[in-house]
Amino acid sequence: MALTYLTATTASAAMDAIIAASTNVDLSLHISTGPGNTGANEETGTGYSYQVVQFGSSSSGVKTGPNAAASFTSTAWSGTLGYFGVWAAGHSTWLCGGALSATLVPPSSCTVVVSIAGISVSVQG
Repeated sequence: MALTYLTATTASAAMDAIIAASTNVDLSLHISTGPGNTGANEETGTGYSYQVVQFGSSSSGVKTGPNAAASFTSTAWSGTLGYFGVWAAGHSTWLCGGALSATLVPPSSCTVVVSIAGISVSVQG
């Protein structure tokens, strides 16, 4: 049986349980084959590293972040970027992820910036 109806309050509580407000989490970028349910296919370009960010509280079932811009730098990107991921602090546990609004083929030696409130995460059935 699929969950069809969820109040905004319940959806917000669910999102806040997945990504706690004002708590450090790791934001990652993934190539166009996507992260799946495990965080697979994370970018591996030279110098790339996930970024430590925080999200605010959920509102109407939607969690928006990061609270500050996140800059990803590489001197040799490994592929077309199409997805993001959110991990528990220390990059130890995959929390969730999704598609970017557009794919990106970054040129060598550039910085990709995820702007403040550039990502929205919600419960989707």
